[in-house]
Amino acid sequence: MSNHKNKEEAFWAAESGVKEAVDQYEVVKSVINDASFGKEFSHLKNEVSEAIQQIQKALEVCSDTQHDRLKEFQTQL
Repeated sequence: MSNHKNKEEAFWAAESGVKEAVDQYEVVKSVINDASFGKEFSHLKNEVSEAIQQIQKALEVCSDTQHDRLKEFQTQL
């Protein structure tokens, strides 16, 4: 697999992970007063943890342009 493809796949995985975490955050906000809050919050913690790991992996192989965006993702989380 080419280095470019590795960079792209790592970046895409990080971007996707952040989107999933943000989507789960919206779910948690919508159920804050519901019985399902604990379950959804636990799921959010898992999504954020996975996204952080994906960002860290992507930072190891990313281009300069991707690096800036990945740092933005970290700040967003």
